[in-house]
Amino acid sequence: MVKLMNDLSYRIHNTYDKEFIWCPYYGYGSNKENIIHNLGVIANRTNIFDIICIQPAYYFQGSAYKVNLDLIYDSILD
Repeated sequence: MVKLMNDLSYRIHNTYDKEFIWCPYYGYGSNKENIIHNLGVIANRTNIFDIICIQPAYYFQGSAYKVNLDLIYDSILD
């Protein structure tokens, strides 16, 4: 998946001279912490995307908003 995103990024930047934006949706399922970690690794350790907008699950699952927002806060501090 990361290789595909990297290849798409290369094509978007070099062929179309455009920015590549990613809006991942996260914070769902039993392994949501692992999903959040993987999103963070891609966001912070690669140059694939020019802009990344996080879509926490509280928008879709209002009862879980506090946990998801805390994970964003912790990620910013880290």
